[in-house]
Amino acid sequence: MPESIYIQRQFMTFLGLEVHAEEIFFRVDDRDTDYVNTDMVLDRDRLLAVMRFLLDEVTEQNPQQREKCLHAEQVVTLWIRGLDALAQSMNEMALLPRTVSEFSGRVDRLLPGDPQALLSLPDEAFLRLTAQGHLMSGEQMSRQDLEATLPYWDRFVTLISARLAAACDYCLLQLSRLYRNLNTEPRQLRCFTLPFGRLELHMQPRDMSGCEHIPEYDDASVADYLEEVMAGRLTPVRMEVRVIYRNDAEVCVFRRDADVIDVSHPHVSDWREPVTEALDWIRRERTSLVQTVTRRPVLKLAA
Repeated sequence: MPESIYIQRQFMTFLGLEVHAEEIFFRVDDRDTDYVNTDMVLDRDRLLAVMRFLLDEVTEQNPQQREKCLHAEQVVTLWIRGLDALAQSMNEMALLPRTVSEFSGRVDRLLPGDPQALLSLPDEAFLRLTAQGHLMSGEQMSRQDLEATLPYWDRFVTLISARLAAACDYCLLQLSRLYRNLNTEPRQLRCFTLPFGRLELHMQPRDMSGCEHIPEYDDASVADYLEEVMAGRLTPVRMEVRVIYRNDAEVCVFRRDADVIDVSHPHVSDWREPVTEALDWIRRERTSLVQTVTRRPVLKLAA
């Protein structure tokens, strides 16, 4: 769904976090029950990516913090690798930070995992799971030393939780704006009188499921397109041309999707194509009718 692609972009923007479309759940109806949630485990690769993203933000804003950030990176990396290895060995993903859509509300609620499980390991298992077994004893970080750095881990998880909630809240705001801009009032734009009847040109609203051309583009283009709609610079509509005879019988309908810049005053280029198709169809029908009449045998009366 196009909306999922947009939500994925925001998680990347807010956290540097890659989220799969099947991990995203949302409902946006401009009601109190609206939500944007995820259902995912923050494993080693995801946590490392988020950590680097957040630390890069700090060093870009304040280069003097680079050395402090390097120490934080070493400490948090040890936590990440240790907890991930423990979770994998026990097949217990609840040890890692994760989101569960059923436990969330309007926005994501991060379940923080269980860092104490890593600190409760025997020394040998602790060194093995934190990938320190190959280091000299003076280079290793003991369980007691790692426990002293628990505030680093807690701040890291707290920051992830806040960014997740902010990303979800932003998506709710923007998707609400998107759906409001999609809610175009149906109306008749033109009526063309013809010898046999008339052509009526109507403009109808079009939701995201009706944007058939969107899957043709890459994800970045889809997200850019949605942002244009959210900002009100484009409005997806469906142009509909109805061929109606003098007796008010509707004999054919031609539909085309259009992205209108000014929905209050659509340009001729927004509806020219379906009108042209309707006129071409009428010409073909009239030509076919004339040919049919011409080919009829002439009946002669007997003398």
